[in-house]
This record gives sequence, structure tokens and C-alpha cells, in this order.
Amino acid sequence: MLARGLTRFTSPMLGNLRFNLQRAMSSEGSKAPILFETRDHVRWITLNRPKKYNSISVGMYGEIIDVMSEAAENPDIRFLVFTGNGDYYSAGNDLSKFQ
Repeated sequence: MLARGLTRFTSPMLGNLRFNLQRAMSSEGSKAPILFETRDHVRWITLNRPKKYNSISVGMYGEIIDVMSEAAENPDIRFLVFTGNGDYYSAGNDLSKFQ
């Protein structure tokens, strides 16, 4: 089972990944903090908080675990790639949420 708020979409080419992330967000009105897609046996997990430098909140850890668990159970997925939307991969933990 996948976490609530995750957005599925398919990108035809890696070069169009950022465009498709933005299109998926605007077309579904979603500001999900994590987006993912599966392409050519690869599960792409994209941190989607560019204004916060893709920092990871406590809630995002649960979503990451759900996506990774689903990928581990799917024999068509051979490996995972983590990336970040925007100019930065990730600033690490969102310390404003760790109190």
C-alpha cells in the first residue's frame, strides 16, 4: 500500500523530468512532498520541497519507507534513484519540525 498524497506519473525522458514534475503538480493541484515514477525497471523518488531546499520532514520519512517497501516487493523494480526537485538535492532534515 502506498502513502497518501503520492503522485504517480510517467516521464518519457530524464531530460523532461523537472517539467513533468511541475506539470503533474499543477494538473493534479498536488504539492506532495515526495513524487515518484517507475521507468525502465527504475523507481525514481523525488523530494519535492524546493522552497525548503528539499529538506525532509518527519512525515516524509514514513512516505519514503512506504515507497521503498512497495519497490522491494515489486520484482520489476531493480533499483531506486533519489533526486530533488529544483536546484538542490536535499538540505537534510527539516529542523523546524524536529522539536
